[in-house]
Amino acid sequence: MKYLTTLLVCMITAFTVYAQVPDFIAELEKEFPLLSPSGTNDVNEEFLLDSLICTGLIPNSSDFGPTQSIYYSYDGQGRLDTILGKIFDVATSSISAQSLSTFTYSGDTTFFYRSVYDFPNNQYVPVTRSISTFDGDENPINSLVLNWDANLMDYVVDRFFTYEHNAAGFQTEFISAVWDPAQQEFVNSFRSQNTYNAMNVLEQELSFGWNTEMMIWQQANRKTNSIISDSLIDVTVFENWNGTDWQGSSRDSFTYTFAGTRLFRDVFYFDFNINDWQQSSREYYIYQDGFAAGGFIQNVENGLLVNSSRFRSDLTIVENNPYAVESSSELWIDDVWVEQSQCDFYWNFVETTAVDDLEPFDRFCKMANPYSIGGLINCEMDLSKKYTLRVYDLMGKEVIRHAIGGEGSFSLNKELQPSMYIMALFDGQNLVSKNKVIVH
Repeated sequence: MKYLTTLLVCMITAFTVYAQVPDFIAELEKEFPLLSPSGTNDVNEEFLLDSLICTGLIPNSSDFGPTQSIYYSYDGQGRLDTILGKIFDVATSSISAQSLSTFTYSGDTTFFYRSVYDFPNNQYVPVTRSISTFDGDENPINSLVLNWDANLMDYVVDRFFTYEHNAAGFQTEFISAVWDPAQQEFVNSFRSQNTYNAMNVLEQELSFGWNTEMMIWQQANRKTNSIISDSLIDVTVFENWNGTDWQGSSRDSFTYTFAGTRLFRDVFYFDFNINDWQQSSREYYIYQDGFAAGGFIQNVENGLLVNSSRFRSDLTIVENNPYAVESSSELWIDDVWVEQSQCDFYWNFVETTAVDDLEPFDRFCKMANPYSIGGLINCEMDLSKKYTLRVYDLMGKEVIRHAIGGEGSFSLNKELQPSMYIMALFDGQNLVSKNKVIVH
């Protein structure tokens, strides 16, 4: 049964898996302030990401060589401990860059350190570190970032992030401040504010830049979602502030099936020459057995949609490491698809006695499985206690948090990719039950 479940599991990453293949250095720099004090796998300890191995087409050849690899390790509590990343020269298969990131935890604080390998001197050199604090619901409160100064041989203060969230745990404000060594104080740099509808689907995101002369925040960018059926995003418009008014820059339009499954996304840009929107591409979503399994992109050329690129994901099962997803990307060249790269994601399955001893999920809440976004979830327990339902993807990232109030019945209405998720029920900060749920 576990392996059958796994077959369903790996369909999940499908479209998102390949689309999110990261440059590991850029991804780490972007994500490290947001790690929770309990690591990235506090509930999802049955599926620990083990490694990512990527290859690419060698220039002027039909052969493939390594491009990057990432390896993950965890502490005794299933929390992320280290990430080792390597980038290769695809032509020679030699390592061109290597990075090591480590994580430690203390109460509501997460400490992050990143270093890069100095090949000539055969040693790791510090690059950056961060200290992040969280509230009782593991929402980030602030993060202090320090960079390594090779001249001083010490870390120096660089940035400070602050966060605010609504009652459901969704981020409503983010402020980034940069350290001014001359003034010996933080100076505002960037700010974003998010608003949500009643179902906690993002309606608008406003971005601001800090005007140092006027000492005020000034509007910079705006993202607005048009939402249908309370949860499905119909149109997303990106705009820039020109000093007097908002000017559209790009627009995404989504098409769904009657059941709410996303079929494709049309991408438009604003053509100032004709003062109107022009389509640039269409992105199709391909499903296999109800799960996202890839997609392809067509670009607009001379008013017609023509093939551009495609990506897919396939499940494999390997001995001693049964969870693997093979993702590949291809380009449309001379009327044929030519494979350009491939990335293999591997997960380890970890038995956890503490989790196995949890109460069955349906003892508390009953719901359809597979579950359709917007479907009713009925919970029957002592609602005088503070219960929270958290939904995690298989990478351990929390994607939904819902405080269960006195009504006992509710729906989840945030848009999710068709896939498998972990639903975890908390009594305060105590995990009391969890359940694997297929969302379609």
